[in-house]
Amino acid sequence: MKSLVLFICSAALLLNVSAQKPMTYKMLVPKSMKKYKFGMSHDAFTKKNKNVQKSDFSFRHEYDIESPSQEVKMLILYFDTQGEQPLYELIIDYHNPAVRDAFVEKNYGKPNDGKQWKWKLPDGLTAKAWTFMNKLVITVLYPGTEHAE
Repeated sequence: MKSLVLFICSAALLLNVSAQKPMTYKMLVPKSMKKYKFGMSHDAFTKKNKNVQKSDFSFRHEYDIESPSQEVKMLILYFDTQGEQPLYELIIDYHNPAVRDAFVEKNYGKPNDGKQWKWKLPDGLTAKAWTFMNKLVITVLYPGTEHAE
């Protein structure tokens, strides 16, 4: 009997693990934000977005985009200031946290790293996401960027 219970539990665990899809860049971000691709260079972004509010810090370029979609009141983008200056973080400030929660439930599932999510991406980099207030914060840990150190 113990062997049967152990077999059933093992099989259920294997089915659950194999049912989880690997995280991709496409799944990290809501459809309405897809034009902002992690890893895009700062230069590529500024050529296409000339009229956005910019703040510079010693370690990052920050851009605030108001009302980029109906459900989002503010999108904040962080670009590194070194090397290729990739987009490494998005902060999505939702009007309604229920919309955010529906997205993370569908795309991320339950948090797998304490109160946040953490994944290995197909290119070997790590991505993390967490929520706070009405926001969803998504970051990719490019070497040398803020959260990678």
